[in-house]
Amino acid sequence: MHDRLWWHVQRTFFHVEFPDAIVNEQLHINALEMLTVVVCLKLWGTKLRGKRIIIKCDNQVTVTVINTGRSRNQFLQSCLREICFVAAINEFELRAVHIAGVDNRLADMLSRWHLHNEFSVKLLLKGIAREKQHLPKQALAITVDMLLDINRVINHDDPKQCTIWCLFLFAFFLMARKSNLVPDSKMSFDIDKQLTRNKVMLEGNIAIAIFYWSKTIQMGNRILKIPLIENTSSALCPLRAYRNMCKLIPAAGDSPAFLFPSKHKLVPVTYTDFQRYIKEFISKIGRNPRLFSTHSFRRGGATFAFESKVPAELIIVHGDWASDAYKLYLQFSLSEKVSVAKAMTKFIP
Repeated sequence: MHDRLWWHVQRTFFHVEFPDAIVNEQLHINALEMLTVVVCLKLWGTKLRGKRIIIKCDNQVTVTVINTGRSRNQFLQSCLREICFVAAINEFELRAVHIAGVDNRLADMLSRWHLHNEFSVKLLLKGIAREKQHLPKQALAITVDMLLDINRVINHDDPKQCTIWCLFLFAFFLMARKSNLVPDSKMSFDIDKQLTRNKVMLEGNIAIAIFYWSKTIQMGNRILKIPLIENTSSALCPLRAYRNMCKLIPAAGDSPAFLFPSKHKLVPVTYTDFQRYIKEFISKIGRNPRLFSTHSFRRGGATFAFESKVPAELIIVHGDWASDAYKLYLQFSLSEKVSVAKAMTKFIP
């Protein structure tokens, strides 16, 4: 769970929601997993003195960072220093073991423990919300104008930048979740979950992106096929960007769709790369990078589709939403809101 901590030591359980200061940072799940370990070791560190501790975790990055004692990510490295400090003070040894998510029964059951459906709990939560009022922080939507600005500062002859540009356009026009486009780390690429070169089918002026897994397709019960249309008159043509990327970085069909050249080999573009480059290019076009994230593309794509008068049911299908949750992604301008008031005014007798 991204917003809660669940741990137990010697039948002692600990559960708490992350404070708003952490939630508002929109940290990656890898960072939240490591932060959970830090919090729990600080809570129970004195009880672990002289012991050998095994942490079973379904996050491969967390396991790797703990066992290797290093990470290139600044936040994960900071967490690692805290872990080493607590372990040294309390004289215990620590090792992490990866456990597949499907086998992590306890965490899985807790994540599905939906008490909020109980009437009494609903009343309690409503009262808490009234007493502890706050405005949820959402990443702003990427707009077409912003993409055009980014296009002007992109070097389309640079293999890395042309790959990032293609990733930006795919994320926007597919309204795709980042988990379907890039892995969390170079080692965690999953051919069944992330987009590969042979899952982008080109046929004339149409490309079909094929997904066998997504947040709403957990059991392989259906195949998601999302089309992209060539637009030769626009700089924001996803097919042109894809062809250019494949020309500069050719790869086998079962390779990740988005690759970086690195020391005479190709490596998958990761979530960290995705996040870093979006903030870099947002800065280059004079915007505040803290207001945008990789999620901004999915939100921006849904908003643009709505502005383009695409029917709601088709937006749901295209973005693979299981419900009307897509409405939370829509971002309306003041002029659009004014148009509603004007339309209503016309019918006032």
